Formats: sequence, structure tokens, C-alpha cells
Amino acid sequence: PFSVIFEFRVHRCDCVGVRDWARQWTALDGLVLGSAAYNAALQRLTEQFVRANTNPARPNGSSIGQVRTNEIALTGPWELREFQLTQFAWSNLNETTVNDSAIDSFNNTGTFLSWIRFHEANPNARVPLLFNSVQFQGSNPQVPTPGFFWSAPGLVGPGPDVDGRFNVSLNACNGCHARDTNTPFTHVDPRTPINQPAILSGFLTGINQLPDPVFPATKRDFDDLARREQDIKQVAGMTCFNFQPANIAAVRASIDATGHLPADIFGGAPPAPPELLVSVSVDDMKRNPVLQVH
Repeated sequence: PFSVIFEFRVHRCDCVGVRDWARQWTALDGLVLGSAAYNAALQRLTEQFVRANTNPARPNGSSIGQVRTNEIALTGPWELREFQLTQFAWSNLNETTVNDSAIDSFNNTGTFLSWIRFHEANPNARVPLLFNSVQFQGSNPQVPTPGFFWSAPGLVGPGPDVDGRFNVSLNACNGCHARDTNTPFTHVDPRTPINQPAILSGFLTGINQLPDPVFPATKRDFDDLARREQDIKQVAGMTCFNFQPANIAAVRASIDATGHLPADIFGGAPPAPPELLVSVSVDDMKRNPVLQVH
């Protein structure tokens, strides 16, 4: 009962590259699962990030973002850890803090209530290394029982606290692997018999009307594989266009002189060659409006 998960950062940044990456995944749907053509297409896709030197800008030229372990074989209870390549240009894997997971001892404390409510007001905030002037981010979150979840005294419901508690618990590694998703720890069971399809959790395959552990009147539905399919189809359908880079010298001069951007941030710059044109997704621009702030 010990699994290792390799998570990669695919070296695609511009809109066309990201869209092409997503389309390679959706194209698999037109092939017979397990056929020679399917396997060859899948191998061509995965070798773009699993092979050596697929991202020269990362340590070891590796696309590995992080390696995570879920284990109970070495110690109990279930424990989760994270390892990263931390030194450029060459590095061994080094243990780090675990993304979006607080130190276990903060569960059911006033400090964690403060974090829940901070997250309610800042939903994109990630668990920081320090919070309220104390070390907050954990390094080896544990799942003592399948009934584990993150909570705090003084939560009020119905209201923002209902979703606030759920979101920070679900984001935490040990919260996602226990009561909030009704999961007996593993989402992909490493103990599935050889030559059998891996046993997947209801969180991945679909589970409906799961009562919130603190506010049971609130029910939640999960189907993460369907959510991922929807996401990648959306990316595969993005509209991309290229535009001239801004005239940085003119922008800086205008800000220095007036405190504002110039009326035309592109004016006066010579035409850029095609390889320097900026590739942008129309969809991203619609979802993330850019505002001039002073």
C-alpha cells in the first residue's frame, strides 16, 4: 500500500501550443482504446514530457513538477509527502512542504477558522508557508481515519462558512483523500490486482448528494473525470490570435511622465517577426479582463 505519483509541467506556454496539446488528448477519442494506433498516439503524447531534457529551463532539463507519495507501508497512519527538483541546473529530488495543506495540528483551531474566512474573501489564495506570523504549511499531512476532514470551531451555517470550510478541506491533500469526498484514502487504488483496471474512487467516477460532514443539509456532487474532460475540451476549442508586442520603451516613458499608460501601447514599435508575435487566447481574455490600475 504505497503509491508514487509523478506530476509533470508540460512545456507549453503560448495559446497555440496549449491548444495543440489539448487537441492531442481529445484526438485519442477517435481511436480504439488499447489498439496499436491508440497506444502509439498516447506514447507520442506522453513522451513530450516524460523523456529527458523536455524542458531545458527546469532543473535537470526535466518536466517533473513534483513527485508525491501516499504511503502506509513505512508508517501509520496514511501519510502524504511531496518532493521537487529544487536546484538549478542539477538536482536530486528534495522533500518540500505539501501544496495547499496546513500543518495537521491546526485542524479544529481558531487559527484554521481565520484561514477559512481569509480564503472565503480570497478564493484563489494558496496555503502560505506563514499565516498569522506562524509556520502554517505542512510537510507530511496524515489521514488517521477515512472520516478525517478539516474544520474549525465557530463555523456558522448556512452561509459562506459552509463552502469556505469545504473548499479549504478539499484543497488539502488529506482532506481530499477522506471524508469530504467519501474516499477510503486512495483515488486510484495501487492494490488493484495485476491485469485488472485500477479501482477508482467515487470522487473520480461520480458520486451524488454526499452530505457535508459539518453542515449535512448541504449536499455535494462529484465527478472529477467528467470535469477534467470538460476542461480539456474547452482548452482544445480555444480561439487563439497573435498580436504585436507592446512598445515597452514608450510605455515606460509615458508612465514616468504622466503616471498612465499611453493611448496606444503598440505605437512606434517596428513590426515584430512572426516568431515574436504574442499568442493569446480569446477565451482567457474574456475570463480574465485586464484592468489598468493606478
